[in-house]
Parts: sequence; C-alpha cells; structure tokens
Amino acid sequence: MSVAVVVLEERLSHLAGLPFTAWAVSSVALALVCWLGLRQLATPVAREWLLVALSLVAIALVASTWLALAWLLLAVAFRAVVESGVSRPLVVVGTTGLLAGVVVLPVVALPWLVAQGGHVLALTAFASNMALLRLWAYAADRWRGLLPPLPLRRYLVAVLFFPTFVNGPVEVARALPKAWPVPSWQDLAIGLRRIAGGCLLMVLVGLLFPPGWTAVLAQGPGAGPLQLWAWAALLYLWFLASFGAWSEVAIGLGRLCGRVVQENFLRPWQAVGVSDFWRRWHVSLGLWLRDYVYVPLGGRHRWRRRNVVLVFAVSAAWHVWGTVKLLGLGYYPPLAWAGLGIWAAAHALAVAFAPRPTADPWGVWRVATLAFVSWAWIPFFLPTTVPPLAALRMLVRMLVPWG
Repeated sequence: MSVAVVVLEERLSHLAGLPFTAWAVSSVALALVCWLGLRQLATPVAREWLLVALSLVAIALVASTWLALAWLLLAVAFRAVVESGVSRPLVVVGTTGLLAGVVVLPVVALPWLVAQGGHVLALTAFASNMALLRLWAYAADRWRGLLPPLPLRRYLVAVLFFPTFVNGPVEVARALPKAWPVPSWQDLAIGLRRIAGGCLLMVLVGLLFPPGWTAVLAQGPGAGPLQLWAWAALLYLWFLASFGAWSEVAIGLGRLCGRVVQENFLRPWQAVGVSDFWRRWHVSLGLWLRDYVYVPLGGRHRWRRRNVVLVFAVSAAWHVWGTVKLLGLGYYPPLAWAGLGIWAAAHALAVAFAPRPTADPWGVWRVATLAFVSWAWIPFFLPTTVPPLAALRMLVRMLVPWG
C-alpha cells in the first residue's frame, strides 16, 4: 500500500471521528425531520415545541441522554431565577451563581467528562461557550427591558436551538422571529446547498492539513522569518476554512428549520483595517461583545479605547476558558494563556489606535490588514511549550527579520 493511500485513509478516519462529523450527520437528519414536521404543524406554538424536542434529541445523539437532561434543567433553572419576581439584587446573585456554575463545572468535571468517552467532552466544552453567552444575554435583555417575558417553549428554543447549539453562530433570544415560520421549499434548497458546501469545505481541510498540524509552531523559536510567515498564512487559511465550515453547516441547518441565522463570516480577507476585519470575522460573537460588553461600558461615547481593550480582554478570557475545558489546567496552565493575551493585546491596540482608512484604491490596506491578522494568529495558536518571551521574539523577528 502506497504512502499516499495510507495518509488518505488516516485523514479520512480522523475526519470520521471528529465531533463536527457526528454533529453534522445527526443534525442533518433531524433538520430534515424538522423541515417536514414544521410544515405539518398549524401553529407557531406546536412548531416551537417540536424544535425544543429535536434540540434535546440532537444533544442526546451526539453526546448522551443525561447531558441533554442536564442542559434542559440548567436552562429551566436559569429562567426560573430571572423570572422569579424577587428583588433585583437577589436575582443578580442567583443568575451570577448559575453563570459561574456554567463556567466552573465543565473545568472541574473534565476528568469525569473524559471518562464518558465519545463526544461528551467536546460537546460540553463547545456548547457551554455558546450557552454562557445566550444565558447572559437573556438576563441582560430582561433587566434592560429589551425583551418581554418569553413562554417556556420560546425561551428553550433560544437556548437549545440545535443548529447553533454546539459552536454557533451566537444567537440571543431577542433575535428570534415573533412567530416561528413554516420553512419553504426555497429554505430546503438553500439549507441543503450550504450544508453541502460546509461539509465539502471541512473534508478539504481534513485532507489538506494533517491532524494536529499546528503543533509545528513549537519549532517557532528556532524558525526563520519566512517560515514563520508561511505558518501564519496557513493558520489563517486553515482557521477560516475549518471555522467557516462549521458556520456554513449551522446556517444551513437553521434554514431547514425556517430560521435565517446570522452570518459568521463576511469575506474577512477583504477587510480594510483591523476594525473592518472584526466587522467581518466571527460576526455573531462581535455583535454579542458590542451589545453586552462594549455598549454597556460606554461604547464610543465614553472611554472608547479603554472599552476596546476590555472587549478584547473578555474575548481572550472566553477563548482561554474554552481551551481549559478541552485540555485541563494541567496541559494548559495559566502561563500558557499568554499567547491569547498577546493576540488580544495586538488587536486591541490596532483597533484602538490605528487610523481607520476611508478608501483603499491600491489595495494596500487590504494587504496590510491580511498580514497583520495572519501575524497575530501565531500567538493565538502557539503550543503551551513556547514561553511568552519566546513568542514575543518570534513576532518581532517576523517584523524585523534583519535584527
């Protein structure tokens, strides 16, 4: 058997075992059932209950029945606290405690989650990232009067909606349609096309990039500038393609269920300036950070630069938490978090202080933005074996190769 055939078999086997594959396969089947079922149900109430039921089935299929029940109980408990009608301080304490549980429990229970096997650990890690944002948004919108009390079924759809439950795009309750629509034949066609495109993109990523290939960055301290820039370009391409594939499938699944889900990527490679990049990259997370961190802090009207820095600090902490849930503090100790801190600091300074171009007739700003973002992916993906000072020296060497 040739080496090429062996490599192909290994990569296809790796693809088959990914959480993405299990989620996509089971969710497509459920979304088709959803499309048929929603077309048969006459009332929005019945359609929303069907969505709740299928969302719980999706969690059970990808992970386990007990995990589906755990998410259901958490969601119900959180709503009960928010809508309890007691004094605001007590509600704040209760919701804060539950959100803290969402943050802490997956980390503390990591050894037990690993022992469950399958995709329990990965689904818990990814889904809790999304759940934290959805629950936080629900409580904040209720307190600010931006959202009326929701019936239990609509609230559960907002929290558990299976197309976006695992890895986004990030959605909040006040973005739900007023009455859940009946999906059309056009929704079916568009949804299937986007699902197929996302799956094809993920297959290409799996075939072109070996599993765990980013570990090569451990050689970064001894690598030359050209090698570092080549890795930076590959990181950008790999991350955009793999994350874009997740988003494409999620958006397609949502369309089969009658929901037009927020786009997550708006041609970020065409960004003119770093601020423009963040209006195009992981759009749903950017909108959440704007509405629930940046604007409450004062937005652009009061201490804009400070607010920008705090937004990126929150984003870095969110990503650190996501990684800790997958690797544990033993493999991802606090010293290793410096890479994400460097990434966040670089982007925060660029957004806060760099000029905002109004035109780019020669494409210079586009090239500069692409180069900057690629450069900043290096610390984002650095292995834990690379010390922070070595990471900084790598970044400097990329910019000053003759030094």
